[in-house]
Amino acid sequence: MTKSLDLLGRRFGTLTVIKMGPNTGHSSRTWIVRCDCGVEKGMRGENLMSGNSKNCGCERQYHKTHGKSKTVEYYLFHHAKIRAKKKGIPFNLELSDIVVPEYCPVLPHIKLNRGNQKLENDSPTIDKLIPNLGYVKGNVRVVSWRANNIKCDASWQELMSVATWLKGELNAR
Repeated sequence: MTKSLDLLGRRFGTLTVIKMGPNTGHSSRTWIVRCDCGVEKGMRGENLMSGNSKNCGCERQYHKTHGKSKTVEYYLFHHAKIRAKKKGIPFNLELSDIVVPEYCPVLPHIKLNRGNQKLENDSPTIDKLIPNLGYVKGNVRVVSWRANNIKCDASWQELMSVATWLKGELNAR
């Protein structure tokens, strides 16, 4: 018989192991977990360790019932989460953190088009103010694709240098 791993106190997704559960006769120990949503339930250790169990089911329910799965906000949220995971950068946004304004806050002459099926200048996009911080609360804004593309990965100092240079060149004409 193999020794059971001690999972007490460990986190798996939104689940925290709070105590050992009853022996169910399976080869894997059962653990009582508490989800961030407050639900407590028993889960098999092998499912926690393998990554098959990351929440109590509330996340699936949330995605089915929030009523925003076909909105621009959900699309931006979902794809930012995927990009963060791929790039290994922090992500702690909630769907409610994504607010699409009527006009681009950077280029106010651009009215954001919520119906674009492909990226165009007036498409809403999520911009990270400080890219290295990731998609975290307070560090993202919804702006037009044009504004986001101009900024790309430039620092504010680089953008100011370009603006100062261009203004000088145009004034010299």
